[in-house]
Amino acid sequence: MAIEVKCPGCGKTFRVAESAAGKKGACPHCGTFVVVARAHFENPSSRPAPAEAADAWQPGAVFPVSEGHRGRVHVVAASRGGRLALSGGEDGTLRFWDTDTGRQELEIDAHEGGVRAVAFDPGGNFVISGGKDARVRIWKISSGKCVRDLEGHEDVVNAAAFCPRGGYCLSASSDGTIRIWELSSSKCRKVLKKHRSAVTSLCCDPEGEFFLSGGGDRLVRGWRMGKWKPADKFKGHGGAVLDLSIGRGGALFLSGSSDRTAALWDIGKHRPVRVLSGHEAPVTSVALAPDGSLAATGGNDWTIKVWDVESGRCRKVIELDEHSVTSLAFEPDSHHLLAADTGGRIALYEAGSGQLIQAFGGVEGTVTVMCPACRRRLALAPGLIEREGRCPYCEAEFRAVAYAPVSSREALERAEAAAGGGDYQRAFTFYAEALEHQCDNFEAYLGAIRCRYNHAEDLAEGGGCREAIGELKEGLEVFRRAQPWPAEHISEARKLAHETAFLAARISRYKLSEARMAREFCRVAQKFYTTPEVEDLLAHLDDHKSPENGPAGTSGA
Repeated sequence: MAIEVKCPGCGKTFRVAESAAGKKGACPHCGTFVVVARAHFENPSSRPAPAEAADAWQPGAVFPVSEGHRGRVHVVAASRGGRLALSGGEDGTLRFWDTDTGRQELEIDAHEGGVRAVAFDPGGNFVISGGKDARVRIWKISSGKCVRDLEGHEDVVNAAAFCPRGGYCLSASSDGTIRIWELSSSKCRKVLKKHRSAVTSLCCDPEGEFFLSGGGDRLVRGWRMGKWKPADKFKGHGGAVLDLSIGRGGALFLSGSSDRTAALWDIGKHRPVRVLSGHEAPVTSVALAPDGSLAATGGNDWTIKVWDVESGRCRKVIELDEHSVTSLAFEPDSHHLLAADTGGRIALYEAGSGQLIQAFGGVEGTVTVMCPACRRRLALAPGLIEREGRCPYCEAEFRAVAYAPVSSREALERAEAAAGGGDYQRAFTFYAEALEHQCDNFEAYLGAIRCRYNHAEDLAEGGGCREAIGELKEGLEVFRRAQPWPAEHISEARKLAHETAFLAARISRYKLSEARMAREFCRVAQKFYTTPEVEDLLAHLDDHKSPENGPAGTSGA
């Protein structure tokens, strides 16, 4: 009897015989290593529901934050001095880790849809990243700011590197090209198109004489630096080349392939001197130790294998707990090996012994929320969602709601449709929903202010002037809550707030005859822009002082 198994990598299902229970193999769709467990044969509805944990949460307590990527880590790199580790994940972030303490030092929202490539520059001041969004970005480590945003690729950027001699960086993409970028001008100086399919990997000769690229066409190609011309072609793998690593002396390089092998190549002889066999699934990542004595390979079979380069013998097998290895990197001047996996963890091992030195992150299953006050993203246990608590960074109290930009955009679309049809109350509800899902959705803030303004105009025309003033005050409060506004929205936001305050001033003066309230709203408008219209109204109010009609009522402004 055949049953269906769902691949944890690609999510597709395939059929196996019932006798396959407990056996292992590769997914026929993506090559991910799969163990057919007894759970595949059980009826899910017959399993007992897990017991709920005791509810010990106290409202007002500080939320305990988990550090690390949400989901799989695609790539890791070690800094030149070895103190920092860098990781890029499916959550679109770059994360810097102190390898001594295991603590996260910096988090950067880098790419939409996942980070697939990272590398340090030779000086250790900058890093380069490539992502699923087809962009290449360069970041200054000290500030966490993007200093170059390089556009040109048409598909996922799988690998990126700085040229050792400076001046240029390289990127490789699933669009089948390698691009050479000039750092001073941010311009693409050359597009290389020799691979017949996706370019999956890059590595540079430490002396800056050449670089290597691997592709889905089963080839490794060599290129001359500076001239950007093809130099060599290395054939031998029976499947796509998935990763490359070059030795410090530039005489040997290591390749990993979907054919389940890794190969050590002599660059001068154009042939493999060792074929490293033993993985039961595609070899997704490879690394050569700085002194050239050890090689490490990681695969979809949930193992890392450490090899003696001289003999080609496997010295150590490090087994992971049901997670595929996605990236490996040796620290400079040591046998300390960084490893990333699909479970969101980065680990530091002593390669020779396989001893775990440090582990970073690994928070698969947490839920991302954002503090509405400081807008720091937090990874919380699912049981804390919808609970009241305090932000561990700024101490602000808030209710933990899952950070969901897609749901926020959908709510924003409903809000704008309702506002366009004049159904303001439904629009307000949808704007609030959009901001609850994503409190840094500045389009929703702008829409909410604009909606309050339009509603106030309709109320004033119908005689509901005091209700209109209330709506305009609420619009100004929305502007305040959204601060600090990002650069791309601040000009529009200030203009809208100015118009909101000035409309409140005109209604106060001409509809309600409350000069003091009108004067205060004029001063609020002047904080955003000083315009002749506001100055004229203020002059008119000063020239025609009259008894005040009721309290100013502008505390909300």
